[in-house]
Parts: sequence; C-alpha cells; structure tokens
Amino acid sequence: MSSIELRQVSRDFDARTRALDSVDLTVLDGERLVVLGPSGSGKTTILRLIAGLDQPTTGSVRLGDALVDGLPPHRRNVAMVFQYPTLYPHLDVAGNLEFGLKTRGVPRAERRRRIGEVASMLKIDALVRRRPASLSGGERQRVAIGRAVVRRPAVLLLDEPFSSLDLPLRAALRRELIELHEAFRTTLVHVTHDQGEALSLGQRIAVLDRGRLIQVASPRELYERPASPIVAAFVGGPPMNLLPCTLVRDGSRTSLVVGQRRWPINPTHPLPALADGESRAMLMGIRPEHLHVDPADALTERAEGFLAIESRIRRIEFQGDSVLLTLDLRGSTAVARVAARDDFHEGQSVVASPDLARAVWFSADN
Repeated sequence: MSSIELRQVSRDFDARTRALDSVDLTVLDGERLVVLGPSGSGKTTILRLIAGLDQPTTGSVRLGDALVDGLPPHRRNVAMVFQYPTLYPHLDVAGNLEFGLKTRGVPRAERRRRIGEVASMLKIDALVRRRPASLSGGERQRVAIGRAVVRRPAVLLLDEPFSSLDLPLRAALRRELIELHEAFRTTLVHVTHDQGEALSLGQRIAVLDRGRLIQVASPRELYERPASPIVAAFVGGPPMNLLPCTLVRDGSRTSLVVGQRRWPINPTHPLPALADGESRAMLMGIRPEHLHVDPADALTERAEGFLAIESRIRRIEFQGDSVLLTLDLRGSTAVARVAARDDFHEGQSVVASPDLARAVWFSADN
C-alpha cells in the first residue's frame, strides 16, 4: 500500500489546453478515493500522472515518501483498469490472472493460491478455463480487475471501469470492488462521471471541474454541504435546487426575500453572517427531499420562520415509493421528492416549504 500526493500539479497539452490547474490532492494509505467530474474535467489525466503514463507540466507526484516524477510506470508498482478491458486473447482466464505473477517470479503455489482467492471473490472461479472471447462484458471486466488486484500493487487505479455495463451489473461490481478493497486494503483511486457511483463507492470523493479541484469530502458531507453551486448541481439525483433569493439583516432579525414576498427567519437556522442593514443576493440550496409540498389550502397557520412559497405543479414523475414534482416557483423551477400519494395533479396550486435547517447558502455571484 502507499499514499499518493499531488502537489500543485498542472498539465498543459498546448498553450490553450490546460487539463489540470494547480491541483493539490492527497490519497491516504489504503484509502478508497473516487475522482468525480464531467467529461473533460481532468479525471483520467490524474490517473495517468499517478501511473507514470504522463508527466506534470508543473508540480510533483509522490507515492509514499518517494518523488516519482520521471519514474517509468513499471517501477511504480501501480496497476490500472480501463473502461474497456484488454485481456490476452490466447490465454484463458487463469492464464490472464497468472501472467503478471509469472513475470514477477512469484512461486507457482503462491500463484495458484492468489488466483483462487481473487477468482472466488470476483465470482469468476467457474470461468478460469474459458477464453476472453467467450466471456460477457461484465465477466471480462471482472477478469481485468482480478488481474490487477492479484499481483498486490501498492496503488490500484480504475478509469471508469463500469460505465459501459448495464445498471444491475454495475451495482454488483461496485459491491465486489468494495469487498476486494476491504480484503486487501490497496490504495484505490476510481474515476467516474456518475455521481451515484461515486457516492456509493468512495470513502472520500474529489470533485473536479475544468481541471480544478473543487471539493474533497466524504460522500455525506459532499451531499449535505456542497462547497459550491457546481458541486450542488452535479451531486445528487435530482440535483440540489438552487433558488434565487435575498437575505436582509435588520437589527437582530434576518429576513428572506423570494420574489416580492418576505419572511422572517428563525435565528436558530444556520445563515451567512450579515452586517446590520446589509442585503445580499443569494442562492438557497435545497435538496428535493427537503422541499416539502402541500396543497395550497392545506396550511392555514404559519409559524414564524416557516417559509411557504406559492407554486404550481408542472410535472409529476412516479418513482415507486416517491414522486418527483417539478414546480413553477415564483420565477424559478424546483424539484421536490415527496411520498407517493394520489392528491397531487399537474397544474395544481401548492405551497412549497424549504426546510431552512437543511439549506445551504451560496453567494449569487457564484
């Protein structure tokens, strides 16, 4: 196992193309880190720099205590798995798993033990005598992961290995990958554009956007306390609602203005610090499950600090045990996730009540 450290790493491909911009990132020894971002954000470039397939334009890469800039890939003890597995077609599954061990001089008995262990964990023990051409896509990817893990690398890099597989298979392979990691505690960096995959797989998640590292946090912290509107909009399905509003401080009271309506806010709610008399344009971040919806005539009493915004249901999407309501909400569009029930219909007038205790606040300048 080994820690990984990127210090002020930038990678320029030409004068106009900067794939990474001053990235500082540390992966702990034995950690399972997911790098999340849209296409073109620099995710794969990070893996290539760690593996030694590319070199930083500026900055440095360390594996453990060693500075590895300029060190060739075969001397880094790093294994990498790609989206489309490349197996040796003339070797059966056992031969593919064994190949790297043979070239490293691992004794035969130890090779067999490791192959049996990994094949069992990845549920490919019944396939060891089959050739790659006879395997399904999921089976080939299992073999590729097994071939990487069986040689016990210090670092395991995975470049969107599940993105071409169907959803049930992706979920199964995620669980198997977590089990492998827990068994061997190899330092693991997994790249994906799928926020659901990142939330379920990562112990921590690093979010990239246009070559910049935006936030590194646990899945829960990333979901509940995104550091920027970019993270809020990218993480979550559906993503966090970002509602334009204004916060106004008047003496000891803070009020929220949405459209032409103004509500006093309970001082126990976490709010940005405002000077007396200050008015600040904000984006209120609310997850769909924290936006409560009731028929317009259902709420007759309003407690102080209880925000109720007149809205209209534009669309209803059935999700099984819940429904997604797309709302026209005072010049904005918002999505609420509520329990499945029969008393909502498209075009209905409702009131939407954000749970301000769960709100995240961003400057409108962002």
